[in-house]
Order: sequence, then structure tokens, then C-alpha cells
Amino acid sequence: MNTLIKSAVDSYPEWFEQRYLWQYHHTFFLTVKFAPLPGPAKAKQKQMEEEIQRLYAIILSRCYRRPRNILGFELPLWVGCPDLPIAKRKKSRIEDTQINGGLHYHCMVSQPSKTRLDCAFSDYIDLNKAMLIGTDSKISHLHCTLVDFKDIRRACGYALKSITRRRADSDDILILPHAGSEIRNSYQTS
Repeated sequence: MNTLIKSAVDSYPEWFEQRYLWQYHHTFFLTVKFAPLPGPAKAKQKQMEEEIQRLYAIILSRCYRRPRNILGFELPLWVGCPDLPIAKRKKSRIEDTQINGGLHYHCMVSQPSKTRLDCAFSDYIDLNKAMLIGTDSKISHLHCTLVDFKDIRRACGYALKSITRRRADSDDILILPHAGSEIRNSYQTS
């Protein structure tokens, strides 16, 4: 593997570990699967990123009364990467491999412990799936689990495995939130 790619992928776990230790953020692993999307693979990936940004905006508005007034390091951090299913001993469901060619997203989530959510982030996802996915959404499935501190490196490696296996490149990594100016304009829910 290219040394530059390896060092880039290795830097993400450090980011989550620092937020965990210094800012009391909890780390979660979020898998997002999608309904059938039109177009070639890159067009599908763009639609997926837009849906993840929409999901981030909804959750951000539930975490903070005025998210645009929150400093960037206090916001939830999401690092996502497109992924394809790999051959496993246990057979995958046909839907997981055929819909969108199996393309889905894994996101590492660093969630601040002090927000307006009245439960853990993973519980919030489970309890509010219908509202988060919505009726018009392109998202079909959400699954979220808490990642222990000792497992952050392994979970980041799994989330970014498409980069290390060269199925995707570093430009495909989705990092939320964007810059402050983009937050003011992009993450507004109706």
C-alpha cells in the first residue's frame, strides 16, 4: 500500500481518539444503506453523500438549538467512506449485493456527550429511524453501534477499508461538518 495513503488512513483514528479523550466525545460506527438509485456509480455516490449530509443536518438540529452558533470542534464529526460488500463465509442478503451494486457508506461518528439528545446517539438512531429516513429519503437502512476507545483504530480501519483496498480514493472520503461558511448555508432543515 502507498505510504501516503497509509499515513492518511492512520491519521483518522488519532482524530477520533483525541476527541474522545480531550472533548468527551463518544465514538459510533454508522452504516447507511440506500434504496435503488439511478445513474452510474459516481452519480449514485453523489446522491448518497447528499443524503448523508441531509441526515447530518437533521441530527445537528436535534443536538443543538442553534447549530450555526456552535464552534466547529464542538460539533459532531462524521467521517464517511463508500464501501462495497466483500465475499464472506456467511452469505449476504441478495439486496445487500444487488441494490446499487452493493454500494453503501460507513461513517465514524464523534458525538459530543453534551447535546439536547436525551439518550445515546446509537439509541437515538434506533428510536428515530422512521423520522430520520423519512418517506422521500433515498436511505433505506441505518445501523449504529457504540465503539469503545480500544476499538477506535479497528473501526476506522473498517470504515475506510475501501481506501486501503483501492476501491476508492481519498477524495471519496466525506467529512462533516464542512467549513463554517458551508455550515451556515448547507445544514438548514426545512
